[in-house]
Amino acid sequence: MAKVIIGNKEQGFIRFGFNSVFEARKSKMYPQNPANFTAVVIIPKDHPQVAEIQAAIKAAADEGWSKKKPANLNNPLRDGDTDKAGNEAFAGMYFITASSNADNPPGVIDALAQPAEKQDWNSGDYGRVSVNFYPSLSYNKIGVGLNNVQFVLKGEPLSERVSANQEFGVEAVEPNEAF
Repeated sequence: MAKVIIGNKEQGFIRFGFNSVFEARKSKMYPQNPANFTAVVIIPKDHPQVAEIQAAIKAAADEGWSKKKPANLNNPLRDGDTDKAGNEAFAGMYFITASSNADNPPGVIDALAQPAEKQDWNSGDYGRVSVNFYPSLSYNKIGVGLNNVQFVLKGEPLSERVSANQEFGVEAVEPNEAF
């Protein structure tokens, strides 16, 4: 298992995609699986830590398959230009999806190292994350375990959804006028 803390002030923070770090959720694609915590970590392709991430993935693969790696071994460092083509937030980026079991929630803090509040952080915000890369022999993949998350900067939301107030505003109508 290889641990990596991705993102920092000197080398650049990472962006969080669609996350469930405050409460465990069941997968929509795999509803038979147990609920878990997840973080989609969006990393610029030129980020200085890409080589460190690739080395950690290789170390996990070597640990799990020391002699011969499976031909279909999944790489958790995915290319946003191909795997999320058409999604502007992933253009020119790599991304990983890290997760932890419902009984092992990640630590989630803000820039001041205080517990972060769910309502204060969204997809598109920036920060850093601690993950473990490990061999998942039964699935022929390198798994990514989610350890801790630190939110440090607000970003543009990745979702285009707006609140009902933003969408509709105030519509003054006299009683019975609408019909």
